[in-house]
Amino acid sequence: MKLKDFLGGNFDHAFWKNRLCPVLIGQFLGTLLIAWALRPIWVDDSWRYIPFQNYISGLGGGRMEGNIGAWVFLIGFCAFPIIGTGWNSYLYRKFSRVSKIFAVILWVTFELSMICVAFVGIFDGVWPNTDTSRLMHFIGATFSFMGHTISAVLVFIAISIIYWKTPSNSRHMHHPLKFALVIVELVGVYLLFSAFGGPTWQWLIMLSLNVFLLAISRLFPEDLSFPTQKIIAEES
Repeated sequence: MKLKDFLGGNFDHAFWKNRLCPVLIGQFLGTLLIAWALRPIWVDDSWRYIPFQNYISGLGGGRMEGNIGAWVFLIGFCAFPIIGTGWNSYLYRKFSRVSKIFAVILWVTFELSMICVAFVGIFDGVWPNTDTSRLMHFIGATFSFMGHTISAVLVFIAISIIYWKTPSNSRHMHHPLKFALVIVELVGVYLLFSAFGGPTWQWLIMLSLNVFLLAISRLFPEDLSFPTQKIIAEES
């Protein structure tokens, strides 16, 4: 597969669902695992890090102080939006059959949210200076989660419209309420983080981004179109 085809989402549903989604989730989780494993705890106990008891951003700190894991964190979080562009572009191609305007809005929203994930890796609270780095890190963390949530809402709205406009005997998709559960999970974790704070809930917020990817990939129908489009296709 050519890079152009991959970034443009020019592949079949099975590849998107069964290969690309697991790779994207594995890349994200693998980045966290390797970044944690490569912290130089053999040099100094100050590098000791306990997942869910320390904030995720701590994995990306100390690039200039000898933390090899922080470089893995940086590279992995920058690679995430590149791989994710293929996943996102496939959704764009599917929704553009129904509404190109909506497809563009969804693509831009989710693409920006993935770029914000990269901001979390790039700005470690120190580089290029403390104030700028902390601001950009905060923007990245906030809008990456917000973008995923808005994307989930947009997908739910679009699927709901298509579902209810399609005659019951012609529906070949999951009920919209299953897509709504993705929103409930994302918002619920955020509300718990807002209420209780702490690193555990921050970890769950970041991991919930993977729940979004997995759930949408599992639930999204292979054939997406309005019933009138299906009728025209059958008649032709």
